[in-house]
Amino acid sequence: VLAGLASCLTAGVASVAQMRDIQLRSVTATLEGSMDLQGILGIDSDVRNGFDGIKVHFD
Repeated sequence: VLAGLASCLTAGVASVAQMRDIQLRSVTATLEGSMDLQGILGIDSDVRNGFDGIKVHFD
């Protein structure tokens, strides 16, 4: 899921750069997601299933 999001966001950055006539040599996206495994494993039904937050960093 995070790899797909990184791909989509990076394509968006490249598209905006092209529209603004900015030449990019490279773009690297680093994503970090946090989740409580009790939710995704079904251990605790009160815990949300999925990511609690996602951090994105571009270089």
